[in-house]
Amino acid sequence: MRKFFPVMVSALALSAAIAITPAAAADQATLDKLTELIEKQQAALDAQSRELSALRAQVQSLQGQQKETAEAVVAQKKALESAPKASGATQTASAAPAGDKKYVEQGDFPGAIKVPGTDVSFKVGGQIKVDAIYSNGSTGVSEDLFQTRAITTGNTNESGRSRIHARETRLNVDVRSPTEYGDLRAFAEFDLFGQAVSKPQSQVNGYDVRLRHAWVQVGGLMAGQNWSTFNDVAAFAETLDFAQVNGESFIRQPQIRWTNKFDDGWSLAVAAENPEGDLSDTVPATVAQSDGIPDMIAALKWEQDWGHLQTGALYRRLAIDNGAVDTATSGYGVNLSGKIKTDVFSDKDSLKFQVNYGDGIGRYINDLQVTRNESFDAVLNGNDLETLEAYSGYVSYQAVFSPKWRSNLTGGYVYVDQPDFQPGSSMESTTYIAYNIIWSPIPKLDLGLEFLYGQREDVDGDDGDATRVQAAAKYTF
Repeated sequence: MRKFFPVMVSALALSAAIAITPAAAADQATLDKLTELIEKQQAALDAQSRELSALRAQVQSLQGQQKETAEAVVAQKKALESAPKASGATQTASAAPAGDKKYVEQGDFPGAIKVPGTDVSFKVGGQIKVDAIYSNGSTGVSEDLFQTRAITTGNTNESGRSRIHARETRLNVDVRSPTEYGDLRAFAEFDLFGQAVSKPQSQVNGYDVRLRHAWVQVGGLMAGQNWSTFNDVAAFAETLDFAQVNGESFIRQPQIRWTNKFDDGWSLAVAAENPEGDLSDTVPATVAQSDGIPDMIAALKWEQDWGHLQTGALYRRLAIDNGAVDTATSGYGVNLSGKIKTDVFSDKDSLKFQVNYGDGIGRYINDLQVTRNESFDAVLNGNDLETLEAYSGYVSYQAVFSPKWRSNLTGGYVYVDQPDFQPGSSMESTTYIAYNIIWSPIPKLDLGLEFLYGQREDVDGDDGDATRVQAAAKYTF
């Protein structure tokens, strides 16, 4: 009925027009035009009505499709929730319902992952390292280490010796979790440089596992086996040989350490470390020792954009109490070390160094740690314990030519002021020189070649030297 309403209105208007204008009624042509206009208006209204009906049908069809799609989504979600979870590498974050994360999640420090359902992050790391060695001259207690203190002196004629080993391979785990006192961190690491007496090289597996690190830390407090506070790990020279530089402070031992950081890059570390004196009366006899108090160490470090400097101080109490002899003495030491950035070949070049001086600090100097039954902390002079004064140091320059090529040139020296009563065969000094070039064709893989020279001189003037060429392949993970 709605579509006829405009037509009726038009007809009434036409009738009114005819009644009001008698002249127009007589004009048949005018009437025909008005009739034609009304018909056109009626046709337009019919077309609009048909279009409106079609649009209504389309809307109803779209609403039906939308309902079907929503029902399909709900059904698919229910099917996913009821389906068994994928395992192994096929499990992904998108397949798990929100709030039920069963997949691997990135940890709170680089390379770490989180234990599911906890705030504990952990990382497994380490290295695989293989060394191929050719030595000319005797380096004493271990053919796997280039130890200048162990070089044979006097008239010797040592033939060349080849050696291939993988003892520097190591594995570690790093675990951390947040606490109100700072991150709680535990770190443990092992390598294969343990004693191999029970498993000779004639067997396939001839390496004993050895503990390197085992410590826990929260905030500034650390306890466990770690690098000594007297060391400067950031200033260590990079060598392919595992023994490191003769004049370096290089030791790991159990300790309790507190580190406090200040403004402008300053930090202070103080520690009580395991006391283990290297004492003897005559070579080669060794005597029992009495460790009354821990070794006390402090290190002050200053870090800046150009590198860092560190100075350390050490106090020790060395004692013997074996019934026949009861004596004690004090030892002390100081050092200065650092790493200075240079821009000769690239902005990653650096100069590393350390100088050490002290009385009774042999245990803390790499080349003065016990070997060949010699003692470098203190020796008995009758019933008195006398410390040995020692100097040591090294300089190492690292040139980084490109991200794939780098090289290190290192020189070290150690001197021990031996008392007059010591045998002439006691070590007086050692000299160490190393040069290497390292190629990293892909990240985390190092291929290197190193040339080493060492010399030992005794109190009586006898000396000996040794050379070594060492190739190494190391993958770090």
